[in-house]
Amino acid sequence: VSTSYFSRKFKEQTGENYIDVLTEIRMKEAMRLLSETDDSIDEILEKLCYSDDKHFRNLFVSYTGMLPMVYRKTYRQKEKG
Repeated sequence: VSTSYFSRKFKEQTGENYIDVLTEIRMKEAMRLLSETDDSIDEILEKLCYSDDKHFRNLFVSYTGMLPMVYRKTYRQKEKG
């Protein structure tokens, strides 16, 4: 199946772009990994199949409103507190 065919069929069935859905899944997993593990950012990038840390940071900031390390500090403190 070609990427364009899959993309078109996915949009027909769900009304959403598959890349947007995939990004949301990856961002939620990044949030979980940052708050629940000691994995480094590089390890998280690898687990989520991102090769460009700047691209990941930009997506993460767009999704959460904060940098990954700020998110980790914020949500780790809330869990401990």
